[in-house]
Amino acid sequence: MLVYATHATGGGVGHDWFEDYAEWKTKNFARVITGIGFCGSTAPFDADFDLYVGGVKMGSFKNLAADAPTKDHILRTAIPVPPNALIQALVTTDTTTNPANIILEFVP
Repeated sequence: MLVYATHATGGGVGHDWFEDYAEWKTKNFARVITGIGFCGSTAPFDADFDLYVGGVKMGSFKNLAADAPTKDHILRTAIPVPPNALIQALVTTDTTTNPANIILEFVP
């Protein structure tokens, strides 16, 4: 499954960029995040977030470009997501002028 999240500039440090995506940020079955693509803001590497699964930090990610992510921006991962675990993208450096655009790739 491939899901897309976009969040306008603002919200500040600690804000969850995934807060509006209840349809996929928790599920009642186990999953694995197999890829993450993060683009947006003004320039590459000027915004970042920490990815949390079930309250546990799984990694830090910086925007790779200023536009929307494509297949070339997907970083391969193998992050387990237990059933009913909450997935969060907590801002550590907010975007400046353009929205954050994030793609998550899951199996199953």
